[in-house]
Amino acid sequence: MSISDFDRRDQVSKVLYAEDFDIPVLSLVEPESVSDLSPGEITTPELYTAEDLDFACRQEKERVSALERNFYEKEKSEWKNCIENNSLNIIKKISDQMNQCAQQEAENSSIAIFSYLAKIFPSLLENYGPRERDVLIDKIMPTLRDAARIRIEAKSQEIQHLLTLCEREGVEVIDCRADDTLASGDFRIFWATGKACREAGTLVQEILKIFSLDKVLPAVSAE
Repeated sequence: MSISDFDRRDQVSKVLYAEDFDIPVLSLVEPESVSDLSPGEITTPELYTAEDLDFACRQEKERVSALERNFYEKEKSEWKNCIENNSLNIIKKISDQMNQCAQQEAENSSIAIFSYLAKIFPSLLENYGPRERDVLIDKIMPTLRDAARIRIEAKSQEIQHLLTLCEREGVEVIDCRADDTLASGDFRIFWATGKACREAGTLVQEILKIFSLDKVLPAVSAE
C-alpha cells in the first residue's frame, strides 16, 4: 500500500504521525569542485628551503646578539656610574675632612699666638678681637692646607681620571701625579705623617724581569 492509498481513518487516535508535521525539504548541495575555484582561492602549504632556514637562523642570532650587546652596554654604564659616584663621595669626604682639620688647626693656632703675644706685649693687643683673629686665620690657612695635602701617584690614564673628578668637584687638597713605572691598579698615597701604597702588580713585574719570565708570560695587569 502506497502513502497515497493510506486512509487517515486507519490511524490510531491521539497519536502523532509524521504527516502531522511540516517537515522542510532538505536540498542536497554538492561540494564545489577544485576545478571550479579560481587560482587565487587555492592555498597550498608554503615550503621552505635550506637557505630560508639558514637565513632565519642568522637573523635570530643577530637579534639575540644585539640584545646581549645592549644589555652589556647598559650594565657597563651602570657599573661605571656606580664606581664614579663612589669615587666622588670618597674625594668629597677627604676634602671636607682636610678642610675641617685645617680650619680647626688655624683657629687653635691663632688663639695660641694671640695668647702668647698678649702675655709678651699686652699693650699691643688691647684691641684684639674676632676681626684680628680672622685675619690671622686667613694668613695661616694656606700653610695648613699645604700641610694637609695628599699626594696620590698612579699610572697616567688612571691618575688622569682621578684628576678629572677632583677638578669637577673643586677639590684642591689632593695632588695627583702620574708615575708610569707603576703597574695598572697600583698606587701610592702620601700625607704629612705617613704613606700607603699598593704595588703588588709592580713587584710581580719586577720579579718576572729578574727571572726573565716576562718574555714568556704576559705582563700582569689589574685591568
